[in-house]
Amino acid sequence: MKAILIDPHNRSVSEVEVNKKTFLKDLYEHIGCDLVERVISDDRKHEIWLDEEGLFREPLAFFKYSGYPQEAYAGKGVILGCNRTLSDSKDCTLTLDEVRAKVKFVSIDELRRGL
Repeated sequence: MKAILIDPHNRSVSEVEVNKKTFLKDLYEHIGCDLVERVISDDRKHEIWLDEEGLFREPLAFFKYSGYPQEAYAGKGVILGCNRTLSDSKDCTLTLDEVRAKVKFVSIDELRRGL
């Protein structure tokens, strides 16, 4: 499946692949973790898979993404599409430019100052 990786450490957004047969393994590899959590977009068309323990990894790096409920996310994230019942992931239909326009990379100091 087509997916988009948001990497706040390198401040980059890039395309990656996630195979349905090796779904969790691929997410763990792209994100660099062994425990993920899923956040659904406000429009319920996309999801971001995140490092469940992102706040405990050094160095801390964050990103904000408009259209999602939380103010900021710690660590890397992988965007995929999701079906209407939210029961299955599918190809991300967003372009890199659309994601880049919605992402803002922020430091811990900026978060503390409310930027």
